Amino acid sequence: MEAELPEALFERMRDFLKIHPHWDQYQLVSCAIANFLYQNGSNDKTVAQHYLDGIFNKK
Repeated sequence: MEAELPEALFERMRDFLKIHPHWDQYQLVSCAIANFLYQNGSNDKTVAQHYLDGIFNKK
């Protein structure tokens, strides 16, 4: 998947990753998408699992 990010979001993502080296850009984006889907009514168990894994920082 390719996506263009506003520069401010890209810079904040880069800053976050520098501070949290146990994360990577793919994990961060995956977590953000799962968070969005879950909070907007997705009933899929896989989405819920990714959402919870992101909250508790599990891979």
